[in-house]
Amino acid sequence: MGYRIVVAGATGNVGREVLAILAEREFPIAELAAVASSRSQGEAVEIGDTGRTVKCQNIENFDWAGWDMAIFAIGSDATAIHAPKAAAAGCVVIDNSSLYRMDPDVPLIVPEVNPEAIDGYTARNIIANPNCSTAQMVVALKPLHDAATIKRVVVSTYQSVSGAGKAGMDELWNQTRQIFVGDEKDVQKFTKQIAFNVIPHIDKFLDDGSTKEEWKMVVETKKILDPKIKVTATCVRVPVFVGHSEAINIELADELSAEEAQRILREAPGVVLHDKREDGGYTTPVECVGDLRQPGPRGPDDRERAQPLVRQRQPPQGCGTERGADRRTSRSSASQEGLSLNLRCPDEGSFVPPGLGAGPRARPRSACREIVGREEAAGGGKHMLAGAQLCSLLPPSRGDCEVTAAANAPYPPPTLLARLAPEGGAG
Repeated sequence: MGYRIVVAGATGNVGREVLAILAEREFPIAELAAVASSRSQGEAVEIGDTGRTVKCQNIENFDWAGWDMAIFAIGSDATAIHAPKAAAAGCVVIDNSSLYRMDPDVPLIVPEVNPEAIDGYTARNIIANPNCSTAQMVVALKPLHDAATIKRVVVSTYQSVSGAGKAGMDELWNQTRQIFVGDEKDVQKFTKQIAFNVIPHIDKFLDDGSTKEEWKMVVETKKILDPKIKVTATCVRVPVFVGHSEAINIELADELSAEEAQRILREAPGVVLHDKREDGGYTTPVECVGDLRQPGPRGPDDRERAQPLVRQRQPPQGCGTERGADRRTSRSSASQEGLSLNLRCPDEGSFVPPGLGAGPRARPRSACREIVGREEAAGGGKHMLAGAQLCSLLPPSRGDCEVTAAANAPYPPPTLLARLAPEGGAG
């Protein structure tokens, strides 16, 4: 038995990720429909790594009758038009936009925190999904609130540019390149330069001086977790492609030791505690990005936990995706005209280096073609990385010179280029 599922906005970043997660989780689907604007009608969208695709239909004339649920990722304006039509036809809408979050007749759900609230969906046949920064915070707060009652939360966020969509990711990459090659910086999506900078401004400013992103964290936390909790938020955009981070200070009504808090978090659903207090004994956005996160064992003495495992998107045939560093051999070469990489795994063919393969998930086609660029010698395992652009991101002393040219590859994160250096080389 399965469900008839619609993904609205299937050609966008979030819509593609929804399709991938449905496939990863092996969600019981009897029939799947992808809908988007008329511009995307007929476009084939990949369903994760299954090798299957689904053709996009025009949302304007889509018949919602008979569908069990629709996952909306099309923004508030379009959702206001199409979600009521779907709900009226008997299709349960799960909305990713901010449109319905504070509607008293629409439950705002984080499954690990308030699953019981989902019963309220029948009022409008709509379920709201919270803001990204709120969702990850309340998952960690919930078990501590249950144990000792949280009175006050002070949170500072470090939010990646993926939260601003493809345009935000493009801007970070383009500005980084422009700075290195000496071009004029192009500022369009963000209010200030984002490359090598931080911007304390997400969404619009409100009359009280806070931003709407900060307001969302306050009111959504109260609706999801407890209306009595006092929340102060400062939301900052940082030059990270994918992965939000937060620093949270909480005041509790009851006494709770650090050791007890660690134990509670270690056992909490949706939480991976990584708190080894030494160099590198913590998690950063790079380790959290990927399609499949598998935490280590949960035990009373397991304070450290294994690093999350990251599985890349399926690459083109002939390009391996083994992530183990001990299997890697690489040589990089740079010149004034281009950068070429010979990346090989002894028994897997070509190898996509860690960090690049797990880079921004904005374009979910194969990691090898997407992140590394285009294949140049089909059996030789040679790939090209953004030719004339990336040569300017590496010092001229890096490796031997090999003049090559290549099409620009999207999003090779500059902060990860050091991983491509020869063993023992510069950087």
